[in-house]
Amino acid sequence: PAHGAFYTAAGLETLVRQLHRGGVFALWSNEPPEPDFLGAMETVFQCASAHVVEFWNASQDRTASNTIYLGRTAG
Repeated sequence: PAHGAFYTAAGLETLVRQLHRGGVFALWSNEPPEPDFLGAMETVFQCASAHVVEFWNASQDRTASNTIYLGRTAG
């Protein structure tokens, strides 16, 4: 909750202003893809996507999955 504003379109607009033209933002999340966050990304990035990554988690002795969000600014 303390960082909730970051995950909004307004918060992401602040982030985008820090990137170079054609710059890339990446975020690793332990949660499944969140449609609302991806939608906010799509409003501020030229290209936005969410990718589920599966991997073997040896400490839990099972396959785990996380999400990587990618956003690219206009080049």
